Amino acid sequence: QCEQALRDLQPLWPDFDPEARLVQADAEAPELEPKQTREQRAGLERQLHKSERELDEAIQAHNRQCRPGDAVYYTGLESDYDNTLFKTVCGVRQDLDRVYNLLKNNILVDKHNELHRLKESFNSTFVTHLCHQIHQAIKDGERQIELLNRELQHHRFGADRETFRFASEWVPEYRDYARFFEEVMKIPALGEETTLFNTQLSPRSARVRDELMKLLLEEDEHKALRELERIADYRHYRRYEIYKEVEGKEPIPLSEYGTGSGGQLETPAYIIRSAAITSAFRFAEGQNHLRMVLVDEAFMHMDEQRSREVINYLTGSLGLQLIFIMPTSKCGPFIDLISNEFIFAKVPSAQPRGQLNTRVLVDRKVANRERIGELWAQHRRSIYQQAELDFMEDVLEQA
Repeated sequence: QCEQALRDLQPLWPDFDPEARLVQADAEAPELEPKQTREQRAGLERQLHKSERELDEAIQAHNRQCRPGDAVYYTGLESDYDNTLFKTVCGVRQDLDRVYNLLKNNILVDKHNELHRLKESFNSTFVTHLCHQIHQAIKDGERQIELLNRELQHHRFGADRETFRFASEWVPEYRDYARFFEEVMKIPALGEETTLFNTQLSPRSARVRDELMKLLLEEDEHKALRELERIADYRHYRRYEIYKEVEGKEPIPLSEYGTGSGGQLETPAYIIRSAAITSAFRFAEGQNHLRMVLVDEAFMHMDEQRSREVINYLTGSLGLQLIFIMPTSKCGPFIDLISNEFIFAKVPSAQPRGQLNTRVLVDRKVANRERIGELWAQHRRSIYQQAELDFMEDVLEQA
């Protein structure tokens, strides 16, 4: 009866070979211990009960989230563990094979093609919008410093005839990123036939690529974006310094220049601001630029000579339209440098204007710079002559 029950399983599951199993059973029978065998059978029955419950739960979970046509019908255990249940389980296996083949032959093919397209798009975006732009920004920053130094090397400020020079050095943390972006830009046919994932990169660059990929696929989106924004900001890649150079002395980094007076420190401040302006306005690119800068309380800590040098640097060297604001009492030394003058005066108003009892009068003057220059030269000669006369008079009185 048991042998026949075993043979009855074959029509339900053709892959099962009852005769081979009967041969195996005959070989095992002489060594079987009845007590041990009963315990083994009880363990197998417990495992069958557990497996049947897991099958039921798995099918219910599948049916809740699958498409209606992909649902699997299973009634669960209705009687004993007999041929009826085995036939039902075999039917479930066939249904699962059907759903699997359907997904494999249809949906998975579509998803595979879509993933392939997305991967190509990702490779292109990764190279074009991240690697290329950051690499270009780093190079632009280096070029901007070179242009500024080229302009500054011919300009001297103050009585010490001091010059200023921009310098930078790599921040170690970002050096590997910069090397990676540079190596990527040198790969031929990148984005067409070659991608970052099938090309040969140096071990260091491969590690950086994997780190960036990990960030792009990070589950914590906000954390990953913050880190990517930090890496994408080219300003973090270098540590910048400005050196003050005086002939015959060692260059002094301004980060350590804490003993200078207000006027001495204000000159490099204007140089730094000028550098920021030329960088922001991209003077080195194209032909047309906004070239205006407005300075409030201009040169308040600087002496006349240093102020004039900075004004000449901003207007003559950088070609900026400089609008500076200062009290009327302070503007005398700069009259020969200006082309337009606006004088603002607040005066009492005879009739209130809303809540205001004052009004502002504006007077504009267009300066004739050539004539002003002649008058200044004439005035300077007069001062020199008067100084000579006073000196000679003092000498004669002492004689």
